[in-house]
Formats: sequence, C-alpha cells, structure tokens
Amino acid sequence: MSAEFNRLKRYLASLGSKAEFRSEELLENLTPLYVSCRYQAYTAMLFKKECLLLFSRSDDELTPELVQSHAHILAGVYSIPLVFIFSSGTREFCVSLVKAHIAFIVLNQQCYVPDGIIAINEKVFGRGLRRNITFLSPLAQVILLYDLLHKELPQELPFQLLIKELPGIQKVYVTRAAQELQKTNLAMIISRGRSKSLAFVKPRKELWEDAQKVLRSPVIRRIRRTETSLGLPLAGISALAEFSNLNDDREQTRAIYSRDFDKHSEILEYSGEYLELWRYNPRLLCKNGKAVDELSLYLSLRDHQEPRVKGELERMMENFPW
Repeated sequence: MSAEFNRLKRYLASLGSKAEFRSEELLENLTPLYVSCRYQAYTAMLFKKECLLLFSRSDDELTPELVQSHAHILAGVYSIPLVFIFSSGTREFCVSLVKAHIAFIVLNQQCYVPDGIIAINEKVFGRGLRRNITFLSPLAQVILLYDLLHKELPQELPFQLLIKELPGIQKVYVTRAAQELQKTNLAMIISRGRSKSLAFVKPRKELWEDAQKVLRSPVIRRIRRTETSLGLPLAGISALAEFSNLNDDREQTRAIYSRDFDKHSEILEYSGEYLELWRYNPRLLCKNGKAVDELSLYLSLRDHQEPRVKGELERMMENFPW
C-alpha cells in the first residue's frame, strides 16, 4: 500500500469516513500508455462501494480536459466507479471537474464524491501551478514534429534517442524542451532510474490539433538573393508543389537555418531566388532531403491568403499519414 493511500485514509478519517484497500491495478495491461503512465491505481471500498482510486503521479501535467478524456477511456474498461486523487488543485481545475460530474479528492483539501461526501472548501484552494507558454521554443517544436512525422517511433522517446536522431543537440537542451512540452500538457517526462523518456499524451492527429495554439511558423524572414542554393531543401510554394498538384512559382523557394546564413550575402528586393531563414534547421525534419517536412510547411503557409494555396495545403494535410 502506498504512502498516498495512507494520506487518503487520514484525510477521509478527518471527514468521518474511511477507505479499505483491496488491490493494486496495473493500468498498463488495459489502457493506452498516455493514460496508464498518469496514475497509480487501486481498487478499494470507499463509502461502502467498491471503486477504482486513481492517484495522479503529477498534478501539473493534468488539465480538466485531460482528466475527462482519461475518465472516458477508463470507464470503458472498468464497471466500478472512478475516483481521481490529486495532491493539489486550483479552484478552476476543481470547478471544471465538478461540472463534468467527475468524482475527485484533493488530499487534505477537497472531496467531491457525490455518492459519498461532498466537502468543497473555498478557503484552501491552492494557487495554480501551471505557467502559460505562448509558443514552443524551436527545439521543443522540432521534437514534437519529429514524433508526429515518424509514426513508427515507440510511445516513449528516450532522451538518448532524441539526441542521436537530432544531431548537434545537447542533452541539457533536450531536457528543457521536454519540460516545455510537459508544461503545455502535450507530453510527460517519465523517469526510470537515470534514464528519462518523453511520452506524448494523445494520438498523433489529436496531438497535432491540440498543439496548434503553441506552434508557429518556422520562418523568421524571407529574402531574395542571386547565389545558388541547390543544396538546400525546397520550402514555401516550391515545397508545396512537391506534395501537391500546385505549380511552382517562377523563382524557387528554399529554406536555411538562420544561424547558417551568411550575413554578408547580398540581399536583393526584386530579383533572385527566394530564401527562407528558419528558427530551426529544416534538415532535422526532412525525410528525403529534397523538400522541408509537411508539418513545418503547413505552419509556414497556414496564413497564406491565396485560395489555390489554401486548398492544396488542406488536401496535403487530409492525406497526411497519421
């Protein structure tokens, strides 16, 4: 029996009730990894009913929406009532779960189990621990897109694998990027001894849709120049022409990592090929080396105003192999 279960017993005793431990449940045998890795589960007698207690492993990584989606999945596996257990919870977080009719307990603070006890104490609502991130850093965006582009990858991405697959990236920066993804509730960090892995919390297509608000165009600046860039991957309209039936512009567009751009290169205004300066190295995500990846391309063109471009962009994403 865990220390958390003992804390629960003490809290319920203060409310004049008790919980009787039955057994530990191995969620990984019955639920997807992005659910099972979130909770330590036990069956117990609570308020004279058998239920499944789901102790959150890390409250900061959960939103009300995630808890609701996890509850839906678990309800399809277990026929007994579910009760989620947290160590902390803001007022907004708790109110959202109440509105969704999800039973929960915040240890030593709140209890909302409609069939047992409802003890909501306004005075002890903790301060929110979540910090808003406007946009992901370039490396965090690369890691997310890398996972979305490679459906053959395991559900857990070891940090060492990311360092190997993204040349030139140091471990400290991978750790910081992983922490960003965790704070935005897109992924969670899993530690096993000294090794750490990153696990994304939803299926790839749903993850892509949820991430839209924190993803931005990789393009910092678009210029023209006369120097040949044949070794660089196609970008912009030129790349979209590779993935669709769109005709390329007269002058091709290519992409380069902004840090690799020669600042002394002559920049033109009305002639020469187009060159996009990117926030991250486009080659990190190129599959064939000829054109930038589809997801970065979409982000770079999603605000394009031409109907022909918008139409081909939508078709490209409809055919994307999630």
